[in-house]
Amino acid sequence: MKLAQVCLPNDLEYRLGTEDDLSEIAELYKYAEESIASKNISMWKNYWKRYEEMICESIVNDRYHVLDGAEIQSGMVVLLEDLNMWGETEDTAFIKSFASKVKGAGAILLDCVEKTCRENKIKTLSVDVLNSNERLKQYYIANGFSEIGIAETRYKTGGKACKMSKGL
Repeated sequence: MKLAQVCLPNDLEYRLGTEDDLSEIAELYKYAEESIASKNISMWKNYWKRYEEMICESIVNDRYHVLDGAEIQSGMVVLLEDLNMWGETEDTAFIKSFASKVKGAGAILLDCVEKTCRENKIKTLSVDVLNSNERLKQYYIANGFSEIGIAETRYKTGGKACKMSKGL
């Protein structure tokens, strides 16, 4: 997927992650895991340990998008398929993993990814959210996503997944 040219403040850069970013990305996910746990949401226990290989593969395959400043502020894995459950079509992109540690950086990165998807003729952007995580569902709704469906089990915690999508 070719990245969109986006207008950002001078101190920020939207780009694909590289292998040189791995230690910063690991810190980003550890920060996100601690933040989620502090809100009593049982979703990302040992996330980095479980998904390090997936993140590394995403970097190698140009699927890891970052918002970079003095440090990586936000990161997202964007796939062009989700074969696990929802049966997406070829014109749908799927947010597999999204972490942010600077207020507002996630929304900026989400906007950059949406522009990239539109320029690459992607018509829909989808994401799974732990159904009990109302705060995160409201975040996506505020960013134009709609709830599409619920799956009985999706997460290792046994929680139900809420699929959310946004037409681009």
